[in-house]
Amino acid sequence: MKLRLTLFTLDGHEPVACESEEKWRAWMETPARYVAKTFIGNVAILTFFLGVEHAPDEAGRYTLFETNVIAKGDLRYLYRYITWDEAAAGHEKIVGRLRETMQQDGLDAAPAWEAVMQRDNLVL
Repeated sequence: MKLRLTLFTLDGHEPVACESEEKWRAWMETPARYVAKTFIGNVAILTFFLGVEHAPDEAGRYTLFETNVIAKGDLRYLYRYITWDEAAAGHEKIVGRLRETMQQDGLDAAPAWEAVMQRDNLVL
């Protein structure tokens, strides 16, 4: 039995159901998928639209956006969001937290992210 997931694209910043897997695949290859990309030293913070339903909240809204923090080429943490605005704000918060830790502790980006993870008790 094949599981049928709802596929989404974006109309501006709003998710809309996409009936064709072919159209969805093509759309997912476009830059419109990205909310933000920030590169600091050897840390990449990438926030993007997932395009597939993930873990609905209590109100039945799907988690459709994700931020990945990649340090030295390894996924070090991820955050998920329901809306574009939440994802954009979350991205900026993560970037700010990393830069703040780098400045306060005098660390390069990857060790600073490890410090953030340790201080915030983040586990991948």
